[in-house]
Amino acid sequence: MLLKSFFLICFSVVCFFAPGQYNLSANQVDSLIKLLAKAKEDTLKQDLLFRLGVANEYSNPYKSDQYFNESLLLARKLNDKDRILGCLVTLGFLYTRTGEAAKAIDLLQEALLYVEEKKEDASMALAFIASNYEAQDDLNNAIEYARKSLLIYEKRVMDKLPVDERGYPAGPMRMGQLFEKYGQLDSAMYYGQISYQRILERPFKVYVDAWPYFYCQICNLLGNIHSRKNQPADAIRFYRLSFNKATEIASVTGIQESQLALATFNNKNNEPDSAIIYATQAYEGAKKIKGFGVMKESALLLRTVYEKQGDFAKALLYYDFAVAARDSVTGAEKVREVQNFTNREERRREKIQEDIVAGKSAYKIKIKTYSLLGIIAGVLLLAIILYRNNRQKNKANTLLQEQKDEVHKALSELKSTQAQLIQSEKMASLGELTAGIAHEIQNPLNFVNNFSEVSIELIAEMENELKTGDKDEAIAIATDIKQNLEKINHHGKRADGIVKGMLQHSRSSSGAKELTDINALADEYLRLAYHGLRAKDKTFNANLLTDFDEGIGKINIIPQDIGRVLLNLYNNAFYSAPLLPEGGTKDADGIHHPAVWVSTKKINDKVLISVKDNGPGIPQKIINKIFQPFFTTKPTGQGTGLGLSLSYDIVKAHGGELKVVTPPAGRAGKEGEGSEFIMILPFS
Repeated sequence: MLLKSFFLICFSVVCFFAPGQYNLSANQVDSLIKLLAKAKEDTLKQDLLFRLGVANEYSNPYKSDQYFNESLLLARKLNDKDRILGCLVTLGFLYTRTGEAAKAIDLLQEALLYVEEKKEDASMALAFIASNYEAQDDLNNAIEYARKSLLIYEKRVMDKLPVDERGYPAGPMRMGQLFEKYGQLDSAMYYGQISYQRILERPFKVYVDAWPYFYCQICNLLGNIHSRKNQPADAIRFYRLSFNKATEIASVTGIQESQLALATFNNKNNEPDSAIIYATQAYEGAKKIKGFGVMKESALLLRTVYEKQGDFAKALLYYDFAVAARDSVTGAEKVREVQNFTNREERRREKIQEDIVAGKSAYKIKIKTYSLLGIIAGVLLLAIILYRNNRQKNKANTLLQEQKDEVHKALSELKSTQAQLIQSEKMASLGELTAGIAHEIQNPLNFVNNFSEVSIELIAEMENELKTGDKDEAIAIATDIKQNLEKINHHGKRADGIVKGMLQHSRSSSGAKELTDINALADEYLRLAYHGLRAKDKTFNANLLTDFDEGIGKINIIPQDIGRVLLNLYNNAFYSAPLLPEGGTKDADGIHHPAVWVSTKKINDKVLISVKDNGPGIPQKIINKIFQPFFTTKPTGQGTGLGLSLSYDIVKAHGGELKVVTPPAGRAGKEGEGSEFIMILPFS
């Protein structure tokens, strides 16, 4: 039953992505129009209208809009949910690309009701909704719907349920686009590269005509990121890939989006002439198909370029074009209705004139005149209604702006609170280090005190020997005193090094990388973490096993930041190691001995730092959540849930990767016995 339902959905929704649907010849389109004129059954008419909408979707979205809307009306008349769903999704996708966000959201929200009722894959509908919230600058809702889209698709794949394969590259692509708009370029690059890799892994084999358009969008995304990172060579390479693919598949929308991206790039790189050429081509192309989103953005860009050149007349002209494109989203249909009404009125006037010429009765002319006056009154009434609606729209925009201001204020407060929590996490980390450092520094201080006391006694003995005239004995005692002073100096320097290490950890990171011995850093923080826990709990004990690759040498890192990551991983391992794995086995003597393994290894141009424990491990159902901010499995009051999240961000900022494996690789065991965190850093 599920497969049958899914087949019906595919027939209605997915058929618009079937191979060849976008590239019908003019003769094929004419054949469809002739079949439509002869069709008598509503089901056949609906199918033909839908196919005509698909055929014009990328070449003439305005005409495609008309066909899809007529198809939707017939589907509603037939009360066929599968056909309704297909029309809702395709229209939503069409309005998404033409910049009509309000219409798209309304249709896609209705489509979601049908999808959820049938328990089918909702990932693409959610992704389209995210795109339209982004178009309205509502980035919070955009992120929420994009994340839902990605999670739903991946969960259905994991559960082996039927999926909409467009979600394979589109989900991470949407996340990348939103993070790029937020200015979070590292996250944007992460998702952009995932989507690019996915579309290269399965190049245009599924939904042959949709994936090339996604390819164009992904290339534009990567181009934007490289441009914002001041990497022009990489940026222009991806922009050209997008433009070439859009030209190859004759995607009018894709070509316009690529032209707009190239215009923005050239403007940023002080090439105004090229920026004007590309932006003008994008505007004129979008104008032909009523692509209001591209029209608005390209017109605003042209305004900016002309302002810089001092051509304020053209700047003002394109600003007016941008405002008109924005307002056309809500006013286009009303303008068409008034135009149709005016055409009918002109035809009626011509008919009245013909009646007069033909010498019809004055009474009939009077009736026609009164009818004309009634029509004029109707036009005036319509004008009054439109004026009233415009005033209400202005009031609604004012209210919306006030609400947006409140949301921005709340977001600022949230960011401030988050910064305070992060600082608290860092101070907690410093507090845990203090106990370990106190233990470490106690050993050299004990040596200093002991050797000092012994040296005092030896000096007294040497004085006595000198008084008695035993010069040889006095020289021997002086030699002992010298050795004691050397040991005092050695342990004093050791204590000084520990204190400097503590100060280095406690001060804010300068953000500057320096060559650091990763083995020494890993060993130092292991001892500090262990002694810190021992200072708080004298009963705590664990076996520490290290295996450091001496061939690594020094790597370029920020030692304070990587030290915080290591400290967090060690503390988590020491917290987990004493816990007996559920259903797991004890050691040979029948007792569970906590143990922590730390190793480093250089593989090609990467350095791997592994931290393992023999605790209960991490359940598979939560393993995907452990790097999320504020997620913790510790009891209330024992953890903020920020440690691993901060560690993940620090490693990413170093160009590395932090991942978890449970059970640890290379150890005998089953799920629920131990876990391993692996930090991967670039060697250079």
